[in-house]
Amino acid sequence: MRSEVEHELARTLQAVFDAAPPPAPSVADGIQRVRRRRRRRRVSGAAGLLAVVVAAFGATAMIRPVGTGVADLAEAPDARQVWPEAVVTLPAVLSGDVEYTVQAALGDDVFLVTPYGRAPVLLTGSTGATRPLDGVFPGNELTQFDITPRYLLWSNVVKDGRDVYAQPRDGAGKAVHLGLIPAVDVAVAEVGGAFYATGTTYHATNQTHTLYRLSAGRAPVAVPSGAGYALTTGPWAVAGTPQPGTADRLPSVVRTRYLYRPLTVTRAAPSYWNVATGARVTPVNRAPIISCTPTVCVGTAAGALISWDADGSHELRATGFTTGRGDDVDAFFSSSGRFVQVVAMTAREPAEPTSIRLWDRATGQAATEPSQASRLAYDVAELGTTVDHKTVLDLTRIS
Repeated sequence: MRSEVEHELARTLQAVFDAAPPPAPSVADGIQRVRRRRRRRRVSGAAGLLAVVVAAFGATAMIRPVGTGVADLAEAPDARQVWPEAVVTLPAVLSGDVEYTVQAALGDDVFLVTPYGRAPVLLTGSTGATRPLDGVFPGNELTQFDITPRYLLWSNVVKDGRDVYAQPRDGAGKAVHLGLIPAVDVAVAEVGGAFYATGTTYHATNQTHTLYRLSAGRAPVAVPSGAGYALTTGPWAVAGTPQPGTADRLPSVVRTRYLYRPLTVTRAAPSYWNVATGARVTPVNRAPIISCTPTVCVGTAAGALISWDADGSHELRATGFTTGRGDDVDAFFSSSGRFVQVVAMTAREPAEPTSIRLWDRATGQAATEPSQASRLAYDVAELGTTVDHKTVLDLTRIS
């Protein structure tokens, strides 16, 4: 999870955000904000392109829309009715009466969760049993992590920056130390066993991004050609501070509050650079953009949500999309790009969701999530917690 800037400073910079990156808080302030936010966590091409995507993401397949109907978001039923097979009931608290946040659905009934004030654990949904990650967590809390099809990646705050670790998702191997990066924030990507990381440091209102190649047992090596690039989605990076319209990585690499912007603010399709292959992709603009990944975009026009592949193909529409005047809007994608969660929030503080829609691009189905639902994390969204249990929507269970 990433730290946020001070609210008042954010209000001051709101009007000039598109021209200047947000300022950074101190590390200590950022950690405190992460803890507070967790407690109130809410929704706060062509063949050439296909080849690029397959090379970049390995076993992760592109999802091609096949739905022919047009979903009506105004009449969208509850997500729990649309995908009952994905609704999972988890314990309300972990052993010791500890609250926790679900960060990822890893498949096979396994969830990555972060107990408040404790080291992260893997939770088995059907039994409630937990097992620790194999790694060192000096502060007990895991504050920044990334997930790839093969690895869990995380970084811990140490005296001179962040220590980065990787552990195979299948549990077949132990965690390995990938090195110390002298930065406040770190985002890590893995492609074919090669690891890359963006280290971000802050200077007043400016951010400096440095790209590193990581390897166990060796010091991180800066990649000169990657200076100024920030990883946002897997191995894909953008130059400078990610702006509204740039898809948030899963989990986020940038301050998500700054990606929520009124749709009246023009958003440009980001130009992505693959740090592993060198490929470059700028998605085609088929409609006013809400957000784009290197493979798929979602936008809005004439009261409809519109999605399309980055090459402009496979357009899909959902009618009945409305927001309140001045509402901030953003979109969050599942790991495959099949599902997109579109969230509208009040611009005033405290920001509250006015609508949360989940759209299946493979079938055209759309659903409404309850107002207390979290923003989409890695293939999972929390739907609510009672004194007895926590309910989540596990997208890995939807065929």
